[in-house]
Amino acid sequence: MKRVLIALFALLSAAAAQEPVRLAVLAFDTDDAAAPYRFGLATGLQRSLNVIDNLYAPPIGDTLVVAQSTETAALDTTVFAEAFGAQALVSGLVTTAGDAVTVEVFFAEPGGETRRVPVEGQLSDPAGLLGSVVETVVSELGLSVSAEDQAQLDAVVAQTPPLGDLAVVSEAALGLSAADSPALARAAEGGGSWALSERAEALGAAGEDEEALALSLAAIQAAPEDVEALVNRGVVLAASGDVETARTGFAAALALNPAHAVALAGQARLSEDPAAAQRDLEAALAAYPRYAAAYLELASLEREAGSPQTALQTLRTGVDRVPESAALKAAFITEAVGGGNTTEAVSFLEEALTAPDPAASLYALTAALPAEESERALTLLREGRARYPRDAALALAEAEILGKTDQYAAAEDVLREAQAFAPDNLELTNQLALAQAEQGKTDAAAATLRAAAEQNPDLGSVLERVLAQIYLQAGENEAATETLAPLLEDAPEDAELHTLYGVALGRVGEFDRALSALDEALRLNPDDRQAARARRFVAQNQQLAGATRVDLPPEAQTALQEGITALEADDFKTAQTRFDRAAEISPGGLPSFYQGYARQLQGDLRGAVSAYDTALAGFPEANSGQATVLNNAGFAYFRLGRLDKAVDYLTRAVAADPSNSEAQLNLGLIYYDLGRLQEALGPLEAALAQNPSLAETTVNTGAAEPVPFTELLSEVRQSR
Repeated sequence: MKRVLIALFALLSAAAAQEPVRLAVLAFDTDDAAAPYRFGLATGLQRSLNVIDNLYAPPIGDTLVVAQSTETAALDTTVFAEAFGAQALVSGLVTTAGDAVTVEVFFAEPGGETRRVPVEGQLSDPAGLLGSVVETVVSELGLSVSAEDQAQLDAVVAQTPPLGDLAVVSEAALGLSAADSPALARAAEGGGSWALSERAEALGAAGEDEEALALSLAAIQAAPEDVEALVNRGVVLAASGDVETARTGFAAALALNPAHAVALAGQARLSEDPAAAQRDLEAALAAYPRYAAAYLELASLEREAGSPQTALQTLRTGVDRVPESAALKAAFITEAVGGGNTTEAVSFLEEALTAPDPAASLYALTAALPAEESERALTLLREGRARYPRDAALALAEAEILGKTDQYAAAEDVLREAQAFAPDNLELTNQLALAQAEQGKTDAAAATLRAAAEQNPDLGSVLERVLAQIYLQAGENEAATETLAPLLEDAPEDAELHTLYGVALGRVGEFDRALSALDEALRLNPDDRQAARARRFVAQNQQLAGATRVDLPPEAQTALQEGITALEADDFKTAQTRFDRAAEISPGGLPSFYQGYARQLQGDLRGAVSAYDTALAGFPEANSGQATVLNNAGFAYFRLGRLDKAVDYLTRAVAADPSNSEAQLNLGLIYYDLGRLQEALGPLEAALAQNPSLAETTVNTGAAEPVPFTELLSEVRQSR
């Protein structure tokens, strides 16, 4: 049996400022007979102490991670002071003689040596032994415990599982995994809050929301004073989508202990007030400086508030505090690259990779570097692949980097090689098919996916969905519709499938069916931004094409659809490139319209009107498509200050299609800005008749602020 020798340090006064008291509790050393107490006493102590106001002890799993990272035989407490901001460290040694148990609890005094205080108990009485250890810790550390805190301590200790269940429940509480098991299920049948809440969290992580919710409720009913049960209840509720009740759960936990870091972060995550959320996250990190998720969420808030540099600093602090967190490192690199700090991202990664035996996941972060750093990224990554030649994640990262510079054939070779080591890795299969599709090898991509489906029949529908997306990307829209139709028959409530089907139908000119599919997608998921955008483009294409199906050369059709896909993702630069290519192959009509549309979105109004003029030749006279082009050109001329041209184009738009409410509105607004109110009245009245929702909107005129449409129309009417 190994004895842990600990050089402890002093507990700072809880009265100093209002800073939370931070304790680090380590696993206890035990002999074989007392093995359940290794984590059982530590998690019980952590769980109990966390009901004390303004005190926080982090999950034992995290102190275990830090302890395992220490290479010396004795645990250096400076490591824990730096990692957790800990003001005291508690551990111990458990030995047995028959049913008798002795626990040597280790403490520290200012400038003194490790103090060991013995506690006696019975092996078969975990609750009694834990209660004695908790009492000793409170006394020896001089913790301030109110009568209410003491009652809560006693209540939590009373929920200690029996000896036969102690190991499985305490191991579940480590926070290192969230797997349910028959042993944990049996422990929960005992009805204690510890076991019930830990199993609820495991079930929630597995998506078993209904049973998780029932068990988490049973846990707090068994012990309303158990702050960890309340926090777990909030986590399970939030995961199930019950935000309001989750807020109540976190608030109840914080009423017991305002410094509980996980409750603070949970409350922040659900807050509708960014400033309040930021305060809660900062408080969570003050109590638990190694809380990786809180750094990620705080950085996200800071970025959204317009402080990207502050977000980067927050992530850097998180990396320093939690150096083993791949998520924090990845977020730092992504933040640095996104903020234009590419050099800092590369330096950070190169420095991190100088550590002894860097993890494979660290090498995989090279994929986050931008395309201009692909050569350096490949050099670093290939060092990792030489170290971990069978790691599928590194093969995927190399393929991703190669794809950034259009080296899809090389990416295909890398992925094929990796498949030999991991033939069942679905992500390798997906990316291999995508690399093949990027080279125009659509048949090969289909063969790759269907071969995988034969080997994994349960994944057939997933792989067919990927194939449909590949067909869409390749512009093989008929094949996409044929692939998606049977998938929808099997999953009629799948909003994403309806969206993909609507996009495919729209691209083959089946506009009414496309709109129907996209409307169904939005009914199933009103927040589906992809479906909403796709619907706008389909409606626009229908208006442009009218009743005529638009046939383009295959290469022009592919470029056009790639441009529309880029527009849907707000990637205007890529869209412009693809529309330029489509218009070069087939000038006029849809390609030139979208060429102008992309230029207009980027502020190139002169380029836009030139493209629109070319587009007009591709649409018949008095056609809804011609009206749309004329409307857009008229609006562009208006923005250029050429009101004479704007009036001309918009008048022609209204003549081509009097039902075009946008053209009517724009013409009326320009007449209004010119002070020609009598001429403005007719178009404005027509726009409202065709689109009654205008009555609920504001419109932009020459005034500094938008004005309600109804007010503007009333003013125009009164001018008669």
